[in-house]
Amino acid sequence: MLTPAAIARLRRQLLDLPELLAYAHLAILPSSNTRSGYVTGATRTAPTPARLDVLSLLGPAATDTVRDPYGDQDGLIPAAGTITAWTRIHAEEHGQQPADTNLGTQLAYLAHLLPWAAAQPWADEYAAEIADLHRRCSPLALLRPRRRLMQLPCPRCRLQALVREDGHDIECATPGCGTILRPDEYDQRATAYADALNAA
Repeated sequence: MLTPAAIARLRRQLLDLPELLAYAHLAILPSSNTRSGYVTGATRTAPTPARLDVLSLLGPAATDTVRDPYGDQDGLIPAAGTITAWTRIHAEEHGQQPADTNLGTQLAYLAHLLPWAAAQPWADEYAAEIADLHRRCSPLALLRPRRRLMQLPCPRCRLQALVREDGHDIECATPGCGTILRPDEYDQRATAYADALNAA
């Protein structure tokens, strides 16, 4: 069973993934990464005209066991494989089918069933695989969200560990704490904190 903080994080990741996958499609060309696409040095063969890591992420998933006699497989499951597998598990166990097989539709379906999925025995594994996929897709967007330390201490662990990443709620960075505050909740706490200081 997932904690409320883990559920909020998983929901955010599921909602972010369609956009991150769109950015991944734009990152296929070699010059689309942070390093230059310029090739130095002489080789006998021309460079690959695409980023293989991105092709591996976006490629179709194998339906059977992958054999690697040449040692050229990276061992990572493509995004479609992870999303489709979890969609299939949700559909089999919950009984509700997604509208179609489009990855965006499947991600919306998974986000819709999140309250139910969070109570399942496999919820931790599900959250870990989606988090891993989100982590693999995020650098391809070439967006660097700012992460700021907030001024107030965490209401649960009392440590100065509240951080806010652009576009997201305020979270406690202390391992195991899991506190998540909406901006309005944080503002209310800040007002109450300032009032208490003024009254003293």
